Amino acid sequence: RLGVFLPDQGSGPIRVRSMGPGAVVGEVAYILSLPRSADVIAERHTTAYRLSEATMNQIAQNDAALSALVNRMLAQSLAVKVVQTNLMVSNRT
Repeated sequence: RLGVFLPDQGSGPIRVRSMGPGAVVGEVAYILSLPRSADVIAERHTTAYRLSEATMNQIAQNDAALSALVNRMLAQSLAVKVVQTNLMVSNRT
């Protein structure tokens, strides 16, 4: 299990969600070429795989179909998080 936290703003980090197997993290930073917006901490034994920007560029150059598939997966992951966040916010009002 992964815990996702917003950085410390003086009162300690703020937990925003937990994620389980198959989770994708870092897609916002990758897509927008920005620094990461949250800290992800493994709360249990976790196997994580990293696709570096160099690897992503290599995939884009060498396999257009795979590149499209990876980018679609990143977009879907981000869309699910937006929907989940919208539901959380709407339930608070």
